[in-house]
Amino acid sequence: MPEKLVDKKYRLEKIKAAKKKMDEEKLKKVNITDTDAKIMKHKDGSKKPSYECQVSVDEKEQIIVAADLVDKENDLHPIEPMIENVKETLGYKPTVVLADAGYFSYDNVKFLLDEEILNMITGRRNEWRNIMEIAAGKASKLDQ
Repeated sequence: MPEKLVDKKYRLEKIKAAKKKMDEEKLKKVNITDTDAKIMKHKDGSKKPSYECQVSVDEKEQIIVAADLVDKENDLHPIEPMIENVKETLGYKPTVVLADAGYFSYDNVKFLLDEEILNMITGRRNEWRNIMEIAAGKASKLDQ
């Protein structure tokens, strides 16, 4: 057994820190070895301490130009931080964004419209119709 795990004070400190995190963030569980990781459900139904990796790839060169780790269990992410990350890496904003349905939200589509970035975010037809109605005057950019 590692020496520090034999130390009762060390173990007690770890437990107190975990308890504090659970109370502050209203969590049901926390990982004692990596308190930043969230317990997430995986495709096989198991729940494990995890992070979700988000990456942006250059279409032409097929290289990663931006990456981020998030600790959200769901796949609903704001797109603005990734666009800012791309801008910081490349020195300019992307002209087109292709993203999965996890990025489909009014806020994300509105942000991309405001930034004049063509977006190809997966979404159901009725969801797109609703967003286009809300976005009104800028809806034509979604049809390109």
